Amino acid sequence: MKTLRTVLGGVKRADLDSLFALAYSLRDPHRLVVMTLALVAVAGLTLVDYLSGPGVGFAVFYALIVMGATFHAGWVAGGIIAILSSGAGLSARLFYSTGDITVGEALWNLGNELAVFAALVIVLYHGRSLLDRLASQSRMDLLTGVLNTRGILESFERERSRALRTASPLTLAFIDLDDMKRVNDELGHAEGDEMLRTLATSVLSSIRETDVFGRVGGDEFALILPDTDEQDAVKAIQRLRSVVNRRTHDRGPYISVSVGVVTFR
Repeated sequence: MKTLRTVLGGVKRADLDSLFALAYSLRDPHRLVVMTLALVAVAGLTLVDYLSGPGVGFAVFYALIVMGATFHAGWVAGGIIAILSSGAGLSARLFYSTGDITVGEALWNLGNELAVFAALVIVLYHGRSLLDRLASQSRMDLLTGVLNTRGILESFERERSRALRTASPLTLAFIDLDDMKRVNDELGHAEGDEMLRTLATSVLSSIRETDVFGRVGGDEFALILPDTDEQDAVKAIQRLRSVVNRRTHDRGPYISVSVGVVTFR
């Protein structure tokens, strides 16, 4: 598994954004749909396997179906498809056998295919988990644990498109910590970093689950408030400032925040 992480980490460092974008655009269809398609594919491939005779092998195609089901629907779906694929391949071979295959040999072949398919399921499952973590980290601000600029921009584009489709209001707020330079100069950057983390946790505790919060850079943050008009935005910001001011005051030194708000209709 360490080797797999190293390889995928190297791919990530190569900055193959188009490859990652393609992979992530296809990775989350509905699991029931994926399972249905995988079962249909296995059934169709089994029929082709029967009609082609014992001289033509289709193990690689069964493996592709197993890999697709695992990547898009999880290891449980991949395991089910792996078992069905192994049984289908064995059944096709037994159909043309003249009795020269013993029970032990049939079980051995079945075990071999199951082992290979199981290995594919494990590798694909952990590979997708690693890709998910890499994608999450690429949109995460390491200091505060909230979204970074890339994550905020992507979230805003999604919410803007949804607001246009549903004709609902969308509010965007920019939050700036006042006098951060004084804190860094007088108390050091470690204290300044702690203040940024305090702001982040304070905001996260005062917003809705549907709201999106992230750090744009330095001491500047952005907050996306879907389905929020001007009046609701003012109430939300007042509540947010109250929580932030209280928590930063408890830490000492006390610093305030400035907030700029715009509502799109």
